[in-house]
Amino acid sequence: MITDSGIYAKAPPLKGNIPTTQILSKDFTTQGFQPDNFRPVPVAVDIKNQDFVWIQPGVIHEVIWDPNMCKKEQIHKRLWNKALTKKIKNNEEMHYLNEHLQKMTNPFVDAPITVQNISQLIQMNPQLAYRFLLKIHTQKEFSMYLDPLIQQKCTLESFECMHKLLQNMEMPKEFLTFYLTGCIDQIEKLREQPYGIQNRMARILSTFLRSLINSKTLNPIDMYIELQAFSIKFMNVAEAASLFKMLKGIESDNYSNNNTTK
Repeated sequence: MITDSGIYAKAPPLKGNIPTTQILSKDFTTQGFQPDNFRPVPVAVDIKNQDFVWIQPGVIHEVIWDPNMCKKEQIHKRLWNKALTKKIKNNEEMHYLNEHLQKMTNPFVDAPITVQNISQLIQMNPQLAYRFLLKIHTQKEFSMYLDPLIQQKCTLESFECMHKLLQNMEMPKEFLTFYLTGCIDQIEKLREQPYGIQNRMARILSTFLRSLINSKTLNPIDMYIELQAFSIKFMNVAEAASLFKMLKGIESDNYSNNNTTK
């Protein structure tokens, strides 16, 4: 036990139970069983007045002006960056971007649209993405943008953009085959998604395929097996059933294997 002098001593043997009323608060200590550690008093630092100058900085009344704030190049860049992350709903902003797109002399420099973010533009603003791709489709760099188009997520916006592209420019037949095959694979993997999403996308793709076949943009003979398997699998969707009937009524003589997309 701890004595009044702070020396630890052996406690006397207990005789019987000690009533709790005899245990006083002084019998308890929060110091534990370790001696106090004595530390030297810290030396005071000699602080002078000049040491506090930084705490009270003077007020700067100088006007700072950004010379690039109102330049058109900065406005273009800001709007294009906005188009990559948000849907442009302001008609004035959309008109401004379309006008800027028409006046571009070098789209790869004048617009911050790259192979890495073209899919974002398609999902956010498919109309702008279509006009941009139409602007560069005669350039040799356009081929680099085909892979992101094939690998992009299958959505209503991507179908909208692709439909306009196929109707207004000539695309390699292999590209269209890879793109549609990828869309079919994506939709077939949507069976684990919430109810109705897979059927909705199957309906959109079936309508898209029928439009391509009617306009002879797509030669159904090139993908007859894939298209037939897709329409049979989603026969419960009315648009897919109509696609199946269309495929059954197709005569191979009406389509040439050498036919390419428009």
